[in-house]
Amino acid sequence: MDSLAKTNRSRIFDVLSEGLLFVRGGESTCVYDTDADEVFQQEATFIFVTDFHEPDCFAVLDCYDKKYHLFVPHLPAEYAVWLGEIESLESIQKRTGCDYIHYTEELPTFWKEMPESKRLLITNKFSKGSVGEVPSSFTMTEDADKTIHELRMFKTPEEEGRILESCRILGECFRETIKFATPGRYEYQVDARLRYEGMMRGSRFVSFAAIPATGKSAATLHYIHCKKQLKDGDMFLLDAGVMYKGYASDVTRSFPVNGKFTEKQKELYQVVLDSQMACIEMLKPGVEWRDVHAKSLEMLTKGLLKVGILKSEFSLEEHLKNHTATWFQGHGIGHSMGLAVHDIGAFPEGRGRFSEPGYSSLRMNRILEPGIVVTIEPGCYFVDVVLNDVKKTPEKVKYVNFDKVAEYSAEIGGIRIEDDIIITKDGYKMLTNIPKTVEELEALKSE
Repeated sequence: MDSLAKTNRSRIFDVLSEGLLFVRGGESTCVYDTDADEVFQQEATFIFVTDFHEPDCFAVLDCYDKKYHLFVPHLPAEYAVWLGEIESLESIQKRTGCDYIHYTEELPTFWKEMPESKRLLITNKFSKGSVGEVPSSFTMTEDADKTIHELRMFKTPEEEGRILESCRILGECFRETIKFATPGRYEYQVDARLRYEGMMRGSRFVSFAAIPATGKSAATLHYIHCKKQLKDGDMFLLDAGVMYKGYASDVTRSFPVNGKFTEKQKELYQVVLDSQMACIEMLKPGVEWRDVHAKSLEMLTKGLLKVGILKSEFSLEEHLKNHTATWFQGHGIGHSMGLAVHDIGAFPEGRGRFSEPGYSSLRMNRILEPGIVVTIEPGCYFVDVVLNDVKKTPEKVKYVNFDKVAEYSAEIGGIRIEDDIIITKDGYKMLTNIPKTVEELEALKSE
């Protein structure tokens, strides 16, 4: 039995001294209007609480007595013909370490037989519709999200270990896939190669639909069409992740398809890499996530001034005041990560999303603390719809040298560099280790 879920249940019991915490697992589903089974992937919070990866289950944590009840479906004996041997309740209990094991059909009776002194039912938004028939004497709340979101933000050593393994697998996937991404291939073939490499290394699932984007496609932040052919001279952006035992990884690398950066590709790539390194060096407890994003915009502004895309007749301060870098980096500096690639808990109570220009795209509003896992992923993109708006707006167009934009965008759609990092008590620890300097990428492509 893995200690990960046991540790997490203890953390929940430390926070909740009363109540019955009800958590619904993921459901078995079919493909649209058919009877063809979808491949099952467990719901994230259910993994956090149980680490049990079977469908159609429920869990109840009795916070009064610190006991764990697991409810599993009662499958008819004939299902064994289609599904294989049906595991006994005794075997499941031994495998999971639950204190009590039940069939899901027993849930209404479970509620009815609960003593009057234990009739506070705590659910989350995902689970509340599955509690079934509950006696009217129960008090029901949806406070579970607030508790679990906060706990999921701070990774235990066991969780860090799974994320680290997910990142290790992803690193090997990226090395092989970068070498595979050569002129003549198609974007969907690059995606297929990464999935294959992950599965061969023990990762059954990806953490999100990969973004394999060649040439101009890389200007689309969440590009999903994946139909274009890779051409000699293209820059290729690969943003992808895998899952390991429920935990995500997420990396982006940008590289020349033919293995050699042109001078302009190299210059702009270095601008983004310098931004990423500066942001990573900021990471430590006590730092506001907003300030990390601000550093990325400052570094991008300086870099675009250096290569001449932003006009140097205006000061750095004026460019920052007018958010000119956001016309080339329209996303936030990164996000939290864990059981989901964009993990929950990023906006704690009292800290909502930013509304001010340049910061509204941030996916987190927290002060960094030990145990938080984040991605750092600055970028630079030539997005036609954005730049056309800049051209048409007199108070914006004066800041941009569009002759330079044309020169660089002829060779680059977009560049993003992303790594996964955990905050430690003294600073940070890199979880990913994949070639990313110009020299390292060119060497990898030449293998």
